[in-house]
Amino acid sequence: YISNDPFYTFLGTHKTIETAQTLINFSVSNSCPNYLKLIPEIVINADMGMFEKFEIKEDRDQFDYIFSIEDLTLHTGNKFAEKRNFINRFKRSHSYEDKKIDIRDPNTQTQIIELFKVWGMVRKKDADEINQELTAYKKALNNCHDLNLITIGLFVDKKMIGVSINEILHDGYAINLFEKGDTSYVGVFQMMKHLA
Repeated sequence: YISNDPFYTFLGTHKTIETAQTLINFSVSNSCPNYLKLIPEIVINADMGMFEKFEIKEDRDQFDYIFSIEDLTLHTGNKFAEKRNFINRFKRSHSYEDKKIDIRDPNTQTQIIELFKVWGMVRKKDADEINQELTAYKKALNNCHDLNLITIGLFVDKKMIGVSINEILHDGYAINLFEKGDTSYVGVFQMMKHLA
């Protein structure tokens, strides 16, 4: 997924053991790894025999999370105390501006690309990982007229320090496609979630 090494995956809840074994055999016969990746939990749980037949490992880096927009914006209750502290610290430390931005604007695109690079350096991502993130961002950019996107920029001294690119779906749902921030500004990610 990041290394460009090939692997196989599948979706579906019927004949999961047979499907997994067939794909593993096919993968090995084509000089690929003897494992599958990015199999959704619902697929694994469709047949408890999967746990007996295969070694199954969770990959937390690939988890999807569902959040309440109300919880993210209000941060009420004890479980959000730490996030509130980061947000309040950010607000006290910085004179900031947050606003909707147009990712089709060339100046905005330049700022977003620079922020991706800063994010990658701070997170100690190698150049390939940063480029893959940028490739995905550019695909979203190329298809932005087909997507219902809301993009929020966070600025300090007119410098973009955070960006959140979100696709608005139906029935009150949204997908956070990208969220990048310069973590030298403590609380930037908590602030981005609060604003988005």
